[in-house]
Amino acid sequence: MIHNRSLIEQLSLYFVCGSHNCLNDIENTIRDAIMGGVTMIQYREKGEGAYSGEEK
Repeated sequence: MIHNRSLIEQLSLYFVCGSHNCLNDIENTIRDAIMGGVTMIQYREKGEGAYSGEEK
């Protein structure tokens, strides 16, 4: 949702991840990314080993 900040500011540090390419569990990876300054996260489950259904 875009409020007072411009889209460029909201996307200044964009992070794309999925469970299959995280060294730690996905929750900790996302938490660390946010604490590191990520402004937008795209969660993707694609490819071999990706979670599906309830696993996601």
